[in-house]
Amino acid sequence: AHCLLSVTASPAVEYDLSYSPSTIKPLMYPMPADIWDQPATMPTVPFMDISCPRLPWRVTVVPRSKTIGYVTIGDVFEALYRALRINVTAAEFALIPSPDAKKKVTTTYQLRYKRQSDVRAYEDEKAHGLKRVDFLGEHTHFKGLTSSKGGVGGWILH
Repeated sequence: AHCLLSVTASPAVEYDLSYSPSTIKPLMYPMPADIWDQPATMPTVPFMDISCPRLPWRVTVVPRSKTIGYVTIGDVFEALYRALRINVTAAEFALIPSPDAKKKVTTTYQLRYKRQSDVRAYEDEKAHGLKRVDFLGEHTHFKGLTSSKGGVGGWILH
């Protein structure tokens, strides 16, 4: 993976997956202007299949651009954000293995909407209910991706 997406002792960005990618804070300077359009991997890949031990879903990343045949750094962050903003169904909530784990996910949801400083944003976030990102609990800080070695395109979110 590109150094911006790799697990390293000194991450290149700071990013909380429960927020929009527009909140990504660069930790390396200078950050190239075209960083989000750079390939996510070398050699380039037409898709990335990302899994995370804390999530019962996989995230498939495909190029947003019809003219570029490979996944970019921007594609990865946008796909993760969109996938984690999907509402959790009752059947998915039932997949949580224990009452304690269910309580942790519910508490994470409550903390997510309560952190909103704007009343309208607070009400909106609360009304939309549990999101997949809530399954991450307190582990929402992007630490990078590693190859799952399970074949082409397989990656693990840390």
